[in-house]
Amino acid sequence: MRVYTIHFQNFSPALARDPVIVAEGFCWTAFFAAPIWAATHRMWFSAIGFSAAYILIFLFSDLAGLDEVTALLLFIGAAAIVGFCANDLRRTSLLSRGWHLAGLVAASDRDTALRRFIDLNPETSSLRSPAARR
Repeated sequence: MRVYTIHFQNFSPALARDPVIVAEGFCWTAFFAAPIWAATHRMWFSAIGFSAAYILIFLFSDLAGLDEVTALLLFIGAAAIVGFCANDLRRTSLLSRGWHLAGLVAASDRDTALRRFIDLNPETSSLRSPAARR
């Protein structure tokens, strides 16, 4: 079972709400392609920051004369940090764009998490379950 956070837009009518469901834990997509992951979630400054960080790591390893193994370990370390922090960054980005945390749910997948949230909060029964954003 994973823990998911459910986010809603502030000041939107109940019928127009699409929840965003964010999983807790490590994000493999952000580990392998952080700038692309951030851009797909409309986190533009984070995408630019990740790209700049990877370029700086490349330049540092080249200017410092590090061997390939050490440079690779630097890249893997940076990617691991991003992977561990990615979903937290996404939640912070949602909060800064006017979304609010509606609740936490433990479930086996995103659809089950949304279903459990709706069952526990009947006032949200007008949500569009199949169109839930990921």
